[in-house]
Amino acid sequence: MNLRLSAAAMLLCVCAPLWAHDVQQVENVTSFTGKVYSDLRNRDVIYFRPNQASATPAPAVVLLHYLHGTPEDMADLTNIARLARDSGAWVILPDGIEGKWNYGAASVKTVDDVKFLTRVIDDAVARYPIDPKRVYMAGYSNGGLMAQRYACEQPERIAAVGVVSTTIEQLDALNCTPPVGTPMLYINGVADPIVPFNGNLLKRSAAETIALWRGIDGCTDEATDSVIPDTVDDGTSTVVHSWRGCASGLAVDQYVVTGGGHTWPGSARYTLGLGVTSQDFNATDAIWAFVSQFARP
Repeated sequence: MNLRLSAAAMLLCVCAPLWAHDVQQVENVTSFTGKVYSDLRNRDVIYFRPNQASATPAPAVVLLHYLHGTPEDMADLTNIARLARDSGAWVILPDGIEGKWNYGAASVKTVDDVKFLTRVIDDAVARYPIDPKRVYMAGYSNGGLMAQRYACEQPERIAAVGVVSTTIEQLDALNCTPPVGTPMLYINGVADPIVPFNGNLLKRSAAETIALWRGIDGCTDEATDSVIPDTVDDGTSTVVHSWRGCASGLAVDQYVVTGGGHTWPGSARYTLGLGVTSQDFNATDAIWAFVSQFARP
């Protein structure tokens, strides 16, 4: 694997590890692959279904992979099957075209991934016992950019979003004017070598990105801060900023990982050049703890 990051890739800030694995299985969870038709093609989608039947429709997490990743890679990176087992939620992992999500508001729509993800959600709700009011979206890097775009354009379809190693591009921020807000969780590494924490000409800073969503969600300026216990000597520390004085019960949270890189906290995976992976908390668990509080009316 070529571990050098090109300057162009760094400017696009969507670069991430290239892993190729089969989906790891866990007990009491069944995985299977389906197809969803969009833009004149069938696209793969992996599903994790908890084996224990629920008396009511279950929540679901749509999880979007990083640039050049696959649904299998993303499932293994995040250990998402464990979430399905422990929470009773379905997990849905769609596949980007050639490992990429077409997230930009100004992108040429030869591939309309907003439409594709809407079809993924609608198909899953129609086929499986999934609660349409409790469909959540999460993503890492390029997948996080796509999740933000979806919240900008189709907020009524999802109840909350959690993203890792992502801010928002300047042009996308200008085009993000959703009719309703969405609860948003961000996990950002201060030492991220791909997505600059303080922003650049192309991307807004982490603070500016949070300010955008605080405005959309009608949040007050007052945040409640908490510190994640520094239990592992890995060179990172984490503060969580939480805004709860938001319109219609919405919320915005930001995990600021000092010393953290372009990584998924809590993951055992490591790729040289992406920085330190904090082991003080688990991003998968943090995202679920946040998003699962919310449901669409």
